[in-house]
Formats: sequence, C-alpha cells, structure tokens
Amino acid sequence: MCLGLGSLACCVTGQAASCLCAACPSCKNSTSARLMYALFMLLGSILAMIMCTNGLEDTLRKVPMLCKGSRDDGISDFTAAIDSSIGTSTTSEGAIDCTRLVGFEAAYRVCFGMCCFFWLFMILMLGTRTSKDPRSGIQNGFWGIKFLILAGFITAAFFVPSEPFDQVMYVFGLIGGLAFILIQLVLFIDFAYRINAWAVQNMEDADDERDQKCWFAGLIFATFSIFVMTSVAIGYLFYFYGGNFTDTTNSCSLHKFFISFNMILCFIISVVSILPKVQEHNPASGLLQSAVVSAYVMFLTWSSMSNSPEIECNPSIASILNITENGKPDPNSDPTQGISGFNAQSIVGLILFFLAVLWSSLTNSSAATYERLNEGSGKPAEADTVVMTDQSDPEGGTWDDEEDATQYNYSYLHFMFSLGTLYIMMTLTYWFNISQAAEASKDNNPLIIAGWAPVWVKMSSAWICIALYTWTMIAPAVLQDRDFGF
Repeated sequence: MCLGLGSLACCVTGQAASCLCAACPSCKNSTSARLMYALFMLLGSILAMIMCTNGLEDTLRKVPMLCKGSRDDGISDFTAAIDSSIGTSTTSEGAIDCTRLVGFEAAYRVCFGMCCFFWLFMILMLGTRTSKDPRSGIQNGFWGIKFLILAGFITAAFFVPSEPFDQVMYVFGLIGGLAFILIQLVLFIDFAYRINAWAVQNMEDADDERDQKCWFAGLIFATFSIFVMTSVAIGYLFYFYGGNFTDTTNSCSLHKFFISFNMILCFIISVVSILPKVQEHNPASGLLQSAVVSAYVMFLTWSSMSNSPEIECNPSIASILNITENGKPDPNSDPTQGISGFNAQSIVGLILFFLAVLWSSLTNSSAATYERLNEGSGKPAEADTVVMTDQSDPEGGTWDDEEDATQYNYSYLHFMFSLGTLYIMMTLTYWFNISQAAEASKDNNPLIIAGWAPVWVKMSSAWICIALYTWTMIAPAVLQDRDFGF
C-alpha cells in the first residue's frame, strides 16, 4: 500500500509540474521549478490552516479507530450499555492523539517540516552555478520524490516532544518572521520599480503625445490611489486603535505615537524620493515606490497594534462591525471575539505573503532581492546580465534557460521560502507563544499572555523597512564611486 501511495504521489506531482507549464506557450526551467516549490509551500500552508480550524478535532474523533478515547458513532447506545454491563468497551482506542493534530501546535509542526525540507535543499544547492551541474537536475526535477520527502518531514515533526520544541520554534519564528517581512518589502519595492520603469518606458516609446499623456496619467493615478488608500487607513487606525472608538484616549497613547510617528516617516520618504539630488543619481526613484512602501508600513503598523495586549485599544473586527448609531462599539459584543479564528490582519498578511511568493516565482526578483540584501558591490543582479540562448519550444514545454548561468540563486530561494514558512507559522498562530497556552486558557485572552514581543517585533520591522528603502534612494548619491546600474 505504501508503495502504491508513493507511486501515486510521484505521478500526481510529476503531472502537476507538466500542467503548470502546459498553460504557457513555453516554460523556462527556472520558472517551472520556482512555481513547483511555491506550490509545495502553498499546500503545506493550506494544511496548517486546516489544522488551525475550529472544530477539526471533533470531526477527527468521528472517524472510527483513529483517535484515542473516541467512540465509534456506528455503535448504538443500547449496544454500548450491554457491552458496558459485561465489562467490554465501545471506545475505539486509536493510535493517534488527535489533540496533537489540531491547533497552534499542529501548525508549528507542519511549518517545521516544511522548514526542514527547504533547509535540506538550501544546503544541497550551495554553489550551483549552471544547469550543467548535476545538482541542477535535482533542483528542477524529481518532484514526486520531493513530495514524499516533504510529507516525511511533516509526519516526523509530529513525533517531536512539545518541550522544548514549542519555545525554540517560537524564537525561530520571531526571527524568521521579521527577516521575511524585510524580504517581502524588497519584493514589493522591486515590483514598484519594475512597474514604474515599465510605465516610463512605454511613455517614452509612445508614437504620439496623446499616448504619452495616457501613460503619464496612469502612473499618476496609480500613485495617487495608493496614497489616498494609505491616508484613509491612517484615519481608520487613529479612530479605532487610538482610543476614540472605545473612549479610552488616555490609555492608548502608545498607539497614537506609533501611528503618528510612522505617518511622519512615510511623508519624509515621499519627499526624499523626489529631491533633485536623489533624482540626479537615482532616476528610477519616484513617488510610486514611496506610495507602496508607505502602504506596507501602515499595514505593519496595523498588524503590530492588532497584537497589543491592551484590549481596550485593540478592538476586534467583530466589535468594529457591531457599531451602534452613536459610532461606538456594541456593549453586548465580545471585545476578544475573533481571536480564536482567522482575524483580518492575518488574512491580509497571508494574501500579501502569497502575492510576494508568486511574484518571486514568476520573475527574477529572487535574484534581485539577493543582490539588494547583499548590496555593497554596486553590481546589478547577475541574472540581468546573462545573455541567454533562445531554446524555447514554440509548441510548449520546458526549456533550459540556465546553460550559461542560473537565473536565480538556488540556495537563497530555499532560504527565502524557509523564512516564508516561519512567517506563515507566526501569522497562523497570531505571533503567540504556544508554550504558554495552558496559562492563556485560564485567562481566555491569548493577547495578554503573548505580551508585547509581537508588537515590538512588527513595529521594529516597519522602522527597518523605512531605513532600508531610504538607503536604496540615497545610496547612489552617497556612494558615487560605485555603479548601481542607473
């Protein structure tokens, strides 16, 4: 049976790779591989989300002979009473403790298994430069075997004792989540730079003045729209998280500081992006990138305050939706409602995560991100300088685009995906230290037990994002002896 399941897994995953490329006229090896690794991460993330779903344990206990201490629903109460009277039991003692298959602890183990998978391939692919390296075949193929390896890592993770595993993974999750937030910012900045360059290039290549004005208007409209949405978000944060919503203005001063300070920083980077000195040495700088960064920083601000243990300054989405006629929360609503399910900031965070992973898979952003995070050499991304031979198949299928050099750093891709897995883990568990779950269950308030660590981690990441983006703007002007590719 195991061999049959293994063969089925190899067949399914192998066909999945073919289906991904069949949708395109031609598919690069580098692109198809990244999409498959992204698919693996997506499947693992969905599994972790399912395990965090409320009521899953009750559903599992209905499966006969699966969970310890679960009774077979197919046995009638009369039969159960007879068996009990003669000393037999109708309780099916399964081999699985279903409490370990659900909740935050299960999400930790699924994500740990995915991390081990990506760490393994990160080490295996160190130093791979071209497709002529035998390890390139491992990177770009054997998807059925890889699926079994991933499933094996996830399964093995459930046999790891809770102590000290949960506490260690929490620390790794905080560090890895912070690191991925920064990588995610670089991916979004890269997206904004490319969109801006694409619009400017089309504007310059336009045949008539009317087309030029259309492209210019589109660029202005996109930038203005993002700034307007960010401004609306700032007003939303001031009202709902600054104490005005719950009439606790005196006790929410820290939230007001976070919002005001980050708003000022966003205004500063927007001004810096259009300074003549910056434009002279960095023509690619512009307001579109500043708008994207500002929106991302305000999202991090909201995400940070959503983890605040000050419940009176952290209303749930349920209480916000139950607004009375005077614009205040319904006194009958539960202020902590929504903590046990997927809250709004977690959903938005997951959407941004999958968009970032998809962008890095479809473009050479992973290579560009690697270069920018290791900035100092002043050289453009290696992938952008490689002259490739056109070997595309007009009838479809994959073709090797890495004979001369790899299109991205294999090890860095797996490292980035491992950090992304840690970010998923922390997002699904609300950045909550599950090793203190017993104490949390007594108070029925996970946010208080989690403390201020998630708040400061996310807020610090917002400030680091501002600093990184500011450096990308002023670095060409400060280090004029280096070539930044502009």
